[in-house]
Amino acid sequence: MRFLVPISLFLTVFSINACKINSKNDVDEKQVEVFKSKDLKISALAPKNMIYLGEKETKPKVDLNLNNDSNDIIYNDDNGLFTTTGNGGIGVEFDEKNKRIPFSGIKLDIVKKELEIEPKIVLESEGVTKTANPDSCKEIFNLDLKNSLILIKKELIKGVTICRVKITASVIEDNKLLTDSGSFEVSLNKTYAGYLKEGNKTANYVKRYASINSNNIQEVLKKMSAYLNHESTKFLNLDYDVNKIANADDNLRDLDALTGVQSIVSLSAAKTNLNNLDAVMLLSNLEHLDISETKIESDTLSYLERMPNLKSLSVRNIDIKNLNNITKYLVNLESLDISDNIKLDTSSIDSLKNLRNLKKLKFRNIGLTNNLNMLTGLNQIISIDLSNNDLSKLTENDADILSNLFDLKEINLSNTSIPNNVLNRFFENISVRNTLEVFINRNAFDRNKDSNCDNIMQESDVRSLIKLTNLKYLDLHGNSCRKSDRGVISYAGLQSTNLFSGMKSLEALNISNTIVSDLSGISKLGIKNIILNELEKNKDGTLVINYSKGINLTANACKQYLGETEKACERLGKGSEKYVEYSAGEYSWTVPANVFKVTLTGASGANGGSGGGGSGSAAPSYMGSWGVMTFSGAGGAGGSANNQPGASGGAGMKCALDLQDIRAYAPSGSNGSAATVGGLTAFGDYKFPFGVEYVSTRNGNYRIGGKGGVGGVSVTPVSEAGCIRPVNEKMVQGGISGAGGNGINGWSAPVKTVDLSVNPGELITIQVGKGGIGSQGGAGGGLIGDWRAFYQKAGESGTSGQNGEDGFLRITYEEFK
Repeated sequence: MRFLVPISLFLTVFSINACKINSKNDVDEKQVEVFKSKDLKISALAPKNMIYLGEKETKPKVDLNLNNDSNDIIYNDDNGLFTTTGNGGIGVEFDEKNKRIPFSGIKLDIVKKELEIEPKIVLESEGVTKTANPDSCKEIFNLDLKNSLILIKKELIKGVTICRVKITASVIEDNKLLTDSGSFEVSLNKTYAGYLKEGNKTANYVKRYASINSNNIQEVLKKMSAYLNHESTKFLNLDYDVNKIANADDNLRDLDALTGVQSIVSLSAAKTNLNNLDAVMLLSNLEHLDISETKIESDTLSYLERMPNLKSLSVRNIDIKNLNNITKYLVNLESLDISDNIKLDTSSIDSLKNLRNLKKLKFRNIGLTNNLNMLTGLNQIISIDLSNNDLSKLTENDADILSNLFDLKEINLSNTSIPNNVLNRFFENISVRNTLEVFINRNAFDRNKDSNCDNIMQESDVRSLIKLTNLKYLDLHGNSCRKSDRGVISYAGLQSTNLFSGMKSLEALNISNTIVSDLSGISKLGIKNIILNELEKNKDGTLVINYSKGINLTANACKQYLGETEKACERLGKGSEKYVEYSAGEYSWTVPANVFKVTLTGASGANGGSGGGGSGSAAPSYMGSWGVMTFSGAGGAGGSANNQPGASGGAGMKCALDLQDIRAYAPSGSNGSAATVGGLTAFGDYKFPFGVEYVSTRNGNYRIGGKGGVGGVSVTPVSEAGCIRPVNEKMVQGGISGAGGNGINGWSAPVKTVDLSVNPGELITIQVGKGGIGSQGGAGGGLIGDWRAFYQKAGESGTSGQNGEDGFLRITYEEFK
């Protein structure tokens, strides 16, 4: 079906063949002359603004809110085409300031004042951009010469459609062929109400998050929930969190419904599924555009040719291969963000020299490595972000390139591993002008993992930082590292604030997640915003404090530096005394986060006491005519303890009669066995002392050594002691045995208290000594096997020594609450 409808032109100035077509810019004109043939006296008129296909104009509705699912929108479809005022297709249905102007068609004027023959007119058209239906342009236009109009097949308009229309006129006069042609662009779209009526995903997306107020159409999308950051459509933010929106993949693939909102100056469609720029390039007043993390392909950036007024552009993470389409067309660009385009040919950065107005650059994570030569000559840059690039190979020549950015006020070198000598050279050079106001060098620091300390900013290597007295914002979050060497853990990096002591202009300082333990350098600066521990987000979005990400001070210690009212200290752990105790055995202990000092109280195991020696047996008695010599048994020695011998046993007694035909030896008592030394108690490399001979017994500050055993007592064979009876009785009575030697008391181990430095996350081996084992007493001497002997008596055993007390260990430390 064909309709007598006009076709809108491209937003502002039509793309017309230069020699034949004139454009008019009078805003009061409904149409402008888009084609004129001087020789053939033919011209064409078309609308200057977008032509909308859709519903008939309706009366405004008061305070119509599209946040609900009501069906109270009135649609009167008369298959009309309209030009519009104000914000075009959006709001026309609801606000009198946005009027629809009926349009009857592209008027084709044929003036035959000097022509006697009707000219032949041929109409051709083709798609200008890769819209949703570019092929429709070939079939969409037809000539109605009778009514001098160009007809449109309305059903072919599915969305933003931009076509180039070519008119060729020819006539034969005086056997000569006269021909002339010209072309112009025409833009068509549906109204916003049309999109909404169809259930278009873009329109429904806007409906879900926007409200339209009939009293102020400039607030068409006033409430964009979390996705609208500004109160006017001048600043339209369509960002959304895909984790919070159901069927996020279906949302916001295009912006066709917004083509008429010419008030938009700033548009953010970041993190949406936007896949084309057809509608965006029709926003003639657009100055700021963010299409980061969208489905836009690199080739589509050629459309930027139609947006010469852009002042800022953000194209993070859309797989840009080069910057040619940006640097060629956007000569007015002042701010550019090409971060996270890891496939970018960094050599194309050289073309940025064409952008003489460029002041802000963000190169985060684009694969920069070898040098910064591409920045040479960009002297007008005031802010640059080089973070998340591996700059570990930079030299002092690169420091000179950076410092030659004469207007530089802000720089971000976070997570770049830039060498300290390069950093120090940069500080030294730029301190001459002292123009730098913002320096950011954040790093990732995990107290529980080793990291590369080579390029972490070390205070001793970047002393020139102290010369940047004009700094207003300084962020050194995470500038610390952990390293292990054969099991020994240590930390390095930022430890004090001494380098900041002269920065009297400093307004904000972030030193969170570092091992800073001294705030004396900033205690008198009166910095308004100090961050000693950043808040973190839980999965539910709530903000929490992770005390392991602060500095190495408790809240109370912090306030001693910065004062009782300093709020930054409140994000540090308040501190409470904790302890852990260990009994005899082997263990390992991991130092808790933020703990750098422990107090140890402990002792090694005390030594065991040795057993006493057994007494010898008494000598036997003999009766008769034999000559006899008898020996009672000697007492055994007490066992050794403390690596020292025990007491000796007593000697046996000898008795003799006549010729001494018999020699009788009663068995001696056994020695007491040796006691063991108490086990060592150790905390890492620190060792508590072994038992000592003399210790103080006050206040229980020792572990008691085992008590030594008692030697066996001497024994006699009969009730009376002695060797000889009267001779006529011919009898020898055996002597008394020797007593066993006493055992030795084990030495006691002293209890010691000591303060030691430790590192958070350090794994420490712990050994707690067991008390020494007390030894057994020696056995008493036995009986001799001689039938002639009588009145025998065995010796007595010595008593065993006691075990020493086990060692112990108590670890006391201050833990953050």
